Amino acid sequence: MALEGMPHSGKTTSITAIDKLKERGIILLNEIYFAKEHLKSLEDKKGTIVESKWFIDQEVKRRAEIIKNDLNSCKLILADRTYLSTLAYCYARSKLNKKPKEYEELKKYVNRKRIDFLEYDSMIVFDNDVVTTLNRRDDLGKEDVAYWNNQEFMVHFQNFYIGEINKFCQSKIIRLNVKDIGINDVISGILKYLNEEGIVLRDNVEVNKTT
Repeated sequence: MALEGMPHSGKTTSITAIDKLKERGIILLNEIYFAKEHLKSLEDKKGTIVESKWFIDQEVKRRAEIIKNDLNSCKLILADRTYLSTLAYCYARSKLNKKPKEYEELKKYVNRKRIDFLEYDSMIVFDNDVVTTLNRRDDLGKEDVAYWNNQEFMVHFQNFYIGEINKFCQSKIIRLNVKDIGINDVISGILKYLNEEGIVLRDNVEVNKTT
């Protein structure tokens, strides 16, 4: 299962909370970040199709690492974001910059690579509105995150999860409206779904934080 959707909606916090409940048979996959050795080589490529393809390649590596494990006793693999986030980012960027060919190029790249991606049974998409997303940012002054602070960009990013996601995702999509609920309710929603799928974790986790 994977958590997807808008930034600052509680995905990583949920992963952290579920990590506190981790038991035998649960594998948690954190969000993909630049490793230090890659950051410098991609420094002048940030916000380009080269950067997007790098993230897609990491999805291939993610699966390769997972299949090295003995998964006989594994009952849940839970991922913080997938290749869909990279597509959403490129979709929004190409709309904002009026460069549709960039998104089309990445779609073709994804379709060539997707046979080597992890296949998720379900995706929980965190639905959040753009204004709330922007208000939750704590790094508005950083130049390297200019896209994430742009309202038009975030509208396009949200639209990907409304209209484009079904063109790529063959997993079961569960939508979780997180706009007006705290992180404990978000986690309860995830745990409820897991319970319905026969994966039972302790449900008494408390996270003293709101989304």
